[in-house]
Amino acid sequence: MEVIDKIKELSEGIAKDLNLQVFKVYFAEEEEVVEGKTLHIELTKEGGIDLTDVTNFTKIINPLLDEMKELDFEYSLDCSSPGAERFVNIDELPGLVKQFLLVTTKTDVEVLGTLIERDDEKIILKYFVKGKPTKTTILIADIKSIQLRIKF
Repeated sequence: MEVIDKIKELSEGIAKDLNLQVFKVYFAEEEEVVEGKTLHIELTKEGGIDLTDVTNFTKIINPLLDEMKELDFEYSLDCSSPGAERFVNIDELPGLVKQFLLVTTKTDVEVLGTLIERDDEKIILKYFVKGKPTKTTILIADIKSIQLRIKF
């Protein structure tokens, strides 16, 4: 098992105990870091993640990473959310009900609305046209991309 896989496994166990999910674990070389790499652990939570969630996770994982013999090189740890307007995978849809999304279909039709329902075959978005609430159904098979959006 590679070191990144071990870190992901460790991260997932801690995240589960804190009611969080691990979105992504990866190393990157950052210009700001003089030596070594940065270990990024991106976390999510249904309803949104906050600074307290990230801090609690970091306090638990940091000493455990220090004990890993595979991490015998200089690195910086960066635990964070994956971002407010990130692209999401279709398998993340169950946790995105009531979230504001931009859904692009394979025919490049874009629908910006709130996810109100989903099942294995389709999603239903609610949006407004000239102030009137409207719903649309999009088949999962027709989805090209989904992006979280911030509603103002």
